[in-house]
Amino acid sequence: MIDALNDAGGQLVELVDAPAAAAVNDLMTTDNNKYQTVTDVVQKRADKIRTQRRKSTEVCLPATFCACF
Repeated sequence: MIDALNDAGGQLVELVDAPAAAAVNDLMTTDNNKYQTVTDVVQKRADKIRTQRRKSTEVCLPATFCACF
């Protein structure tokens, strides 16, 4: 979806005057930064969940080994 917005924004920039083009570019930059921030947060949460799931499946026995299921 962000790619479609970037494509449309790029086309719009070509059709409008310089001040409007700068405003569109600013909006696109802001939106891209927000999208990247959300993507990073989701990735970090997914990594955390994977790590927690992996740890929850590890069963350490009182002996000297650890069995993972």
